[in-house]
Amino acid sequence: LCLYDHWLASLDYTRAPINVNKFTARPNVDGSVTIAVAHRRPRGGIWLSTRDHVRGNMMFRWTKARKKVAPRTALVDLDAIDWTSALQRWTD
Repeated sequence: LCLYDHWLASLDYTRAPINVNKFTARPNVDGSVTIAVAHRRPRGGIWLSTRDHVRGNMMFRWTKARKKVAPRTALVDLDAIDWTSALQRWTD
């Protein structure tokens, strides 16, 4: 997953984390990955910085993946997240 501005230019990766890949992802117990995209670092989980952009784009890219998974997104209040339950896989 990589974050881009509204012109599809990559955000500045030298100043803040703006992407996650198979080397930087920390899988949950069930193998899923929870990523927070926010203007500030939350109390838990993997964080990608918006670099103070209020709008932009995200791109997932699957390369040689054994299984392609459709990402799930949710807009939440960072201060209201129970990270213990957020780092568990969502049920279908």
